[in-house]
Amino acid sequence: MGTRVIISGGPGDTVENAVVVTTDSSKAGVEAEYVYIERACGERGAAWNFLSQTQFTSEDGRNYDEITVRLADGTTRSFYFAIDSFFGRP
Repeated sequence: MGTRVIISGGPGDTVENAVVVTTDSSKAGVEAEYVYIERACGERGAAWNFLSQTQFTSEDGRNYDEITVRLADGTTRSFYFAIDSFFGRP
């Protein structure tokens, strides 16, 4: 049986509308972030390519991942994920 992951929150286009990833495994949480991006943008390598991933803590103490990708049309798009449930876990 795999690790349970729950995706909720907003579309992830801003910190205020971050995708909330709830799990007790950092590995499963990060994998879920990339699955979310594939569902939103299409197949990695064809519809988008990874540019960067940054972890940061907001002023109110919440932890986030920001993943920026380049879409096939050359534009970039950033996704924000709230990661408090798994931040710092193996």
